[in-house]
Order: sequence, then structure tokens, then C-alpha cells
Amino acid sequence: MTAYTFNDRLFAFEVFDDEVVVLHVTEGTYFACGGWVVEAWSALTTGCSTQRIVDAVSGHYGIAANEIERELTDLTARLEQEAIFLNVEAGDVDEAIVTFSGRPFQSASFEKHADMQDLLTLDPIHDVDPKKGWPILS
Repeated sequence: MTAYTFNDRLFAFEVFDDEVVVLHVTEGTYFACGGWVVEAWSALTTGCSTQRIVDAVSGHYGIAANEIERELTDLTARLEQEAIFLNVEAGDVDEAIVTFSGRPFQSASFEKHADMQDLLTLDPIHDVDPKKGWPILS
């Protein structure tokens, strides 16, 4: 089974209500993932099998599994190509890790942005915790 883990050596992320923002901490590029991906992000980054994710999203929204599988395949290919995701063997992760907010279904989206690359690399980014996201206030 296919599964992924988040590359926390090069990236940090923050999950917002309607998108996940991923920052390449040395290059300054950032990425935005939206749609049902926001609700499945935790499962996607912690070794849950892609089949479990497809089943959970498809079952919750009543969308054909092959449509979710196609979106997930496209998304994970792009995330892997950017080195945000690393391919791992599927772990024994409970599918309940996919939590749903009650929002209506929105297709998966992925965008890459380099418009702030120069600004973000002017000054090193400090206090980034790869598991918790951007700087954490004490």
C-alpha cells in the first residue's frame, strides 16, 4: 500500500481552516493545498495508507472513490515531486485520523508560489517546529 510522511527536514506547515500552507524553509517557496486535503492532511503526513484516505473521504462525502483516488494520486505525485512528501510503507494508522469539519465537498487543490521567495530568504526563519508549524509563542 502507498503511504507518505512529511519531509520535516526541508519544510514546515500550518493548517488553517480552509488550506494547508507548506513552506520550504531554505528556498522560501510556499505551497497551498485546499479542498478535502485540509481534513485529510494529518492522515496524509503520518503514514496512513492512501486507500484508507480514499475510503474515508469518499465515504464521508458520498463521492465516487475513483474520483477521490485520482485527485489523491495527482496531489501526492506533485507533493512527492516537490520533496514535500516522502514515500513510506503504510503504517497501522487508524482511519479516524481523517477528521471532517462539516464543510461541503471541495476538490483537492495544490498551488506553488515563489512570489515571496526573495523576502522569505532575506532573513532566516527561526523557531520552526516541523510537527507544530511556524514559530510557537512561549
